[in-house]
Amino acid sequence: MAFVGLGGDAASRPTFFELVAADRLMPTLKAATSYTLAVLAQSRPRLARAAAWEDEAAALLGAALDAAALASPTAPGSFADGLYGLCRGVPDPAAPGGVDRGPLSAGDRARTVLALAALPYARAKGDALHRRLVGEAARRTRQVERVGGGGGAGG
Repeated sequence: MAFVGLGGDAASRPTFFELVAADRLMPTLKAATSYTLAVLAQSRPRLARAAAWEDEAAALLGAALDAAALASPTAPGSFADGLYGLCRGVPDPAAPGGVDRGPLSAGDRARTVLALAALPYARAKGDALHRRLVGEAARRTRQVERVGGGGGAGG
């Protein structure tokens, strides 16, 4: 298995598995949030409207978890980073390995939470819009084919 060199000594380098696992944790958490909301909506009809807001609930949960993890002074990183012993740092040519692994500034934490929570949320909404538009276009095409008689040139 190859190691990804991100600077620092060999003991501080994350493995490929750690990077992939950290990257896939939040989408898995979103799926678990969606499933939990769907089960709650089935068992408690009053919560049925909450299932329609699953993207927002997952984004808020992810933002809250990441903000809490980034505020940690001992190992600044996202929620997923903390589970795999990774930490985030600011590029600094003077620091050993070219990365300052000290506490992140408030601005760095805010930008990181925005990137970790808002970008996946925007992508999910864009994907949903794309699926809806493609579905509408396919439905219109089928309607036109039915009205046109199925359109063969057989003649």
